[in-house]
Amino acid sequence: MICTAILMEEHQTILRRLVVLANLLETPLTGVLGSVESTLVFFHKYVDEFHHLKEEEIYFAWMQDKDSFLNEDGPVLCMNKEHEIGRTLLEKIETDLALFKSGQANLEKSIKSNLYQYIAFLNDHIQKEDSAIYQVAESLNEKVQGGDAEMLPKFEQMAARYRETMREALEFEKSLVEESPRWLPPTP
Repeated sequence: MICTAILMEEHQTILRRLVVLANLLETPLTGVLGSVESTLVFFHKYVDEFHHLKEEEIYFAWMQDKDSFLNEDGPVLCMNKEHEIGRTLLEKIETDLALFKSGQANLEKSIKSNLYQYIAFLNDHIQKEDSAIYQVAESLNEKVQGGDAEMLPKFEQMAARYRETMREALEFEKSLVEESPRWLPPTP
């Protein structure tokens, strides 16, 4: 499905940002604070408010509508719970970061540890979706057909609603390249 390809492409954008974040964390936090904060804004806006919401409200909802088994304690519910775990971890990081900025320097180790945990968590989550959940959706679409016809208009509506968020994400990537290419992952 085109919808699956779109979500997987978004995953690649997210994975690149995770590499940027990991590279930033190799430096003392005070030296990269602005870049870390910008990265966290990206995770909030692009990952959570745009990508995860698209999965939850459109893609996973379509899957559950087409197969009642997926409404049980199955893989879709697990992915939605993982989205909540990611949101909670991000909130904790942001709270600690605000305290760090107000002078509690002893939080740097905890912040970095939580950021590394977030990186590992999101990498694992993406791998599960790409290798399992999205494959379930593809198989389901082979049986019931029409997944793209039903979901693509909703994807387009959400893209229009979040056009500014997507523009900001692209601007963020461009600013990182201009600011310091060393934060970026190597090109293949």
